[in-house]
Amino acid sequence: MQVILVLFALFVVALSAPNGLTLEQKAMKCQEPGPIDKDLMKKMFRGIFTEDDNFKNYVLCMLKFEDLITADGKLNEEHMKSVWAKRYNGDLQEKLNKCLVNKDTPVETSWALMKCLYTVQEQLNVFCTVIEHEHYVGCGL
Repeated sequence: MQVILVLFALFVVALSAPNGLTLEQKAMKCQEPGPIDKDLMKKMFRGIFTEDDNFKNYVLCMLKFEDLITADGKLNEEHMKSVWAKRYNGDLQEKLNKCLVNKDTPVETSWALMKCLYTVQEQLNVFCTVIEHEHYVGCGL
């Protein structure tokens, strides 16, 4: 479980939302509807986005906890832009900003965001360089 939590933490481009929960508590809360298939998480980090409703809902839940998606299911664009602006400018920031597209449903929005961020990440390890919290181990910051 901890490996999956660390992997997810490295993947989301966020500052922790100030809600008092640990990353593990957030992950457990997001699995209340049902446990996720850990293989789907591993595949996502390799760029394989498997269409699994339970997993997609887990991703949405985690992004809400990380304040990337608002309670009403929309992208928290200002938050993401402010985080990215601290480290990126020009072409890369433009590519990241293109990931900020609200879709028809919150699940579709969060899934599209993850796919887009993965694509941008291939050019630069965006996920580790934006995270600024010590508990996100493995980033080398």
